[in-house]
Amino acid sequence: MKTRSFEESINPQVNKYVKSLLKEFERRRIIRDNFGIYIVSSDDQDIETHVTPTKNNLNGEVAQRLKELQDILTSAYLYINYTDSENAGKMTLTQIIGAFENKRVLSAPWKNKEDIIAIFDKIESWQLDHEMWAEADSVIEKYDIKLDLITAQVLEFFGRKVTKDYFEKLSYESETSINNKGSDLVLSNIQENQAKLLLFDFKFRKNLQNLTSDFIVQGLEYLKEHVEERLLKKSYFFQVYFTTEPTSTFHKTNFKIMQLLEKVEIPSNYKERMKVLLVSTHHLNLLEDEYKKFKEKKIQKDIPFIFSSQQPPAKHPEYNDHFYDEVFDLKENDIEVQLTPMSTPTWRFGFRLSGQRNARILPPRHNGTLDIHIGVGDIVANKQWINENILYLTRYLQVNPGTNQLTNEYKGGPVSMKISAIDDKTVEVTVSEDGYELIKNRYKVMQGFMFCKLSAWRDFTNFTLSANIKVLHKER
Repeated sequence: MKTRSFEESINPQVNKYVKSLLKEFERRRIIRDNFGIYIVSSDDQDIETHVTPTKNNLNGEVAQRLKELQDILTSAYLYINYTDSENAGKMTLTQIIGAFENKRVLSAPWKNKEDIIAIFDKIESWQLDHEMWAEADSVIEKYDIKLDLITAQVLEFFGRKVTKDYFEKLSYESETSINNKGSDLVLSNIQENQAKLLLFDFKFRKNLQNLTSDFIVQGLEYLKEHVEERLLKKSYFFQVYFTTEPTSTFHKTNFKIMQLLEKVEIPSNYKERMKVLLVSTHHLNLLEDEYKKFKEKKIQKDIPFIFSSQQPPAKHPEYNDHFYDEVFDLKENDIEVQLTPMSTPTWRFGFRLSGQRNARILPPRHNGTLDIHIGVGDIVANKQWINENILYLTRYLQVNPGTNQLTNEYKGGPVSMKISAIDDKTVEVTVSEDGYELIKNRYKVMQGFMFCKLSAWRDFTNFTLSANIKVLHKER
């Protein structure tokens, strides 16, 4: 009888072990592609772990660096939406670099002036032949290609593009009168009372642990040199750091930045105007998320809301007023509300003022409560509403009540009201229809009556008004 070799006898156990191992790899999402073996993390986590390169994946370190470059460039390309995501996701590294090259993003002085696209096309063609990967390192060295420099240039372009697109929606535009040396982007705002200047500097740092106070000082010195004292309290300087580090390290890094800021010998009023933002290259959406936080805290907060008829008290069936819960301080904010009637041809919307944030503000029925509101239509003796084509602005007060008819051709479209405090005893009200300003009135109020409560109503009759409330933060 033929005796089996040791290899033959062990094969069943080996095959069983291999199958078990492959299942475990699949569970951990460990895969192998043309760039070598690496771990693919879930969509909501950072890619933190890479398998150590071995001779079996041929020059895996170069492959990994190119893979990281491709991931970052693809994410940036997809986010700024130069093409549809389905096609962009299939683009090769050469094609993506070519797209950024066409936008004149890459400006490094490559050796021998050879076309960078041709160089990467050559490198990328080796993906199908792992034996050729050994040459990739020498080619990168020959042409003095700095992969981190390509990454930094693309991320700076990405930062500028996303930033301009985001803040242009908030009435900001590029500012050319400010010296851009030391800043990658300067935006200015023409809106009254709001942050006037936003300055941005974009950097790529693989390792954030080597941050020193020098980086902080450069931004503060630039702010001090180029922003006038009168504009300083309405300006902000953003230092944006793109990094390959996982977001789990950001808390520690932010703490270190706070310590560095404390040590820097620059006046505190400048430090207050500096914002350091950390953005993971695995989560480029974090940049816009940080801008949203800044916008809501320092520029404007957008609140969608529906005003609709409420259950009135038995003794006053006309009191179906719907109050918005929050009380706004007009010393700190301007309020702008856009209203769209929903199957509601006649309605009232306005605000009441108080000298105390927590004061109870009653519905206006000529009882001395200061009330300024937009009215559409009139109610007659039989509780019927008429004149749905008439739009007016009215003030209820014991002394000098008044009404301004704005139009007799109202057709039920969007109407907006903006409320601003000029000083502690004057408010300004602007009413517009479909974006066209109809009136701007100033009203004297009791000194310190700056707390504003919004409400809508329609006596005896149901109503629905869709509203977008903008809280416009003042920089005082």
